[in-house]
Amino acid sequence: MGLRMGGNSIKKISEILKIPKSTVHKNIQHYENAVSLKSAPRNGRPRVLKVNDQKILKEIVTKKKS
Repeated sequence: MGLRMGGNSIKKISEILKIPKSTVHKNIQHYENAVSLKSAPRNGRPRVLKVNDQKILKEIVTKKKS
């Protein structure tokens, strides 16, 4: 985005980065239309253990190895 904000054209950015113009255009459009720069939530099974429970389990496993 710095190159675009610096006034460079899509063609010039494409040449500098050695990537297709369509990729540059797509990424600029995505950035300009984005409400947030965070990644969108993804599908998938929720974790069974919470972060604190994972730490406790890790401690138990580590102690048994010793």
